[in-house]
Amino acid sequence: MKKDIVTSALGILVLTLLCGILYPLVITGVSQVAFPGNANGQKIYVHGKLVGSKIIGQQFADQVVKNGTAQVDKNGNPVTVPDPRYFQSRPSATVPPYNAAATTFSNLGPNNVATEQEITSNIQAYLALEKPYVTGGH
Repeated sequence: MKKDIVTSALGILVLTLLCGILYPLVITGVSQVAFPGNANGQKIYVHGKLVGSKIIGQQFADQVVKNGTAQVDKNGNPVTVPDPRYFQSRPSATVPPYNAAATTFSNLGPNNVATEQEITSNIQAYLALEKPYVTGGH
């Protein structure tokens, strides 16, 4: 019986060291050498300041400027448009949008007014960004 307990404890210790410590360290080391940008999360720096990641859903937008003046809405919030240089993730009804801490979904149904407004604005943003249609011709 004592031999079985010692063997079991030794097996747990060895497998914990191999699978829980050694294997992750080896894989991390290989990924750092082979794919240094990807292994560190594809960070985005602007003027030396970390502003986000290429692979995490977050809002990258440019402020709308007309005649040298930044545009604001009636509440004083800046008017923005999606920045086409970065991935634009799927629409989110979390408040605020692109909230990484919000791990749940909104449960808004297809007949909800907020869902309809969000879908309409997303379609308009897509059409403005992609310009997929040519009017008046082939």
